[in-house]
Amino acid sequence: MTAAQNIKYKYQFQGPIDFRNPTYLNREIDGELLAALKGGNFCYVLGSLHSGKTSLMLKAIELLKAENYVCVALDFTKVKNNLISVEEWYEGAILELETVFDLSKKSIDLWWSQKEYISAVERLIVFIEDVLLPNAQEKIVIFIDGIDDDRYLNSPLEDIFALIEYCHLEKSKNIKLQRLTFALFGESIPEDIQKLGKSLQLKNFDWKQVPPLIKGLEGKVKNQEAVMGEILYWTEGQPFLTQKVCKLVENYVGDSYLGNGAESDRDEAGLVEDLVKICVIEKWESQDEPPHLIRIGDRLRGEQKNPQSLLQL
Repeated sequence: MTAAQNIKYKYQFQGPIDFRNPTYLNREIDGELLAALKGGNFCYVLGSLHSGKTSLMLKAIELLKAENYVCVALDFTKVKNNLISVEEWYEGAILELETVFDLSKKSIDLWWSQKEYISAVERLIVFIEDVLLPNAQEKIVIFIDGIDDDRYLNSPLEDIFALIEYCHLEKSKNIKLQRLTFALFGESIPEDIQKLGKSLQLKNFDWKQVPPLIKGLEGKVKNQEAVMGEILYWTEGQPFLTQKVCKLVENYVGDSYLGNGAESDRDEAGLVEDLVKICVIEKWESQDEPPHLIRIGDRLRGEQKNPQSLLQL
């Protein structure tokens, strides 16, 4: 089989998807997360690689802002990738809060000079209690993306968990803290911190959620539902792979496929299988762009606890 690529396509599997994009698929977790945060609950959202965590977070931020919440998004991946130090991350978090709330630079500089003797996480706690909450009357949600505790021994995430635990336990004593909550997004979180908040698990797409993706197949294949069923068979609804295979079908199915010749009688399920084998499975290392399977392989090989059992799996 040879594949002649069409230029136009609709599906997106690189980077976060805007929830206004027609290929953004709503899952039960979308409503659950929003309701939990509006109820003042600390939430953590767990999902595997490329499962839609950041897209979900950005959607929640937009919808909460529309209801006059103040939302701050922080990313921990730069620390995990050793691009910045933990100290720099906490300083950046405070600077981000300063910017969002337009706090006086002069008073902040004085505050910094007075708090140089305490640790970075303590400085953030004091900043929230002494500077942020007294000067902001809105409800505040701090989103932290890129959480993945199990991969890092003596993880600096312990300080973040301590911060969240402190804010959670102090709510009964400090009424201002009741206006603040956190949402963590990542792959794994320790059990002790899970007990403090609401656990939300990102699940793969199922049949009832994919009608928006089926629309993109109109004019490309004769039986869109059958083709989507075959796509889900190969991807099991994994968001990244589902969008990618949908795009492959859209890109590589030419107008001749819908003609009146022998090509029009071709088994459409077989088309999906051929595309998956040629464009995903065969020589997969050179076609894994953006990296997905490579990252999974790196994770398995880099796992320190029991690499042999993971490789066997």
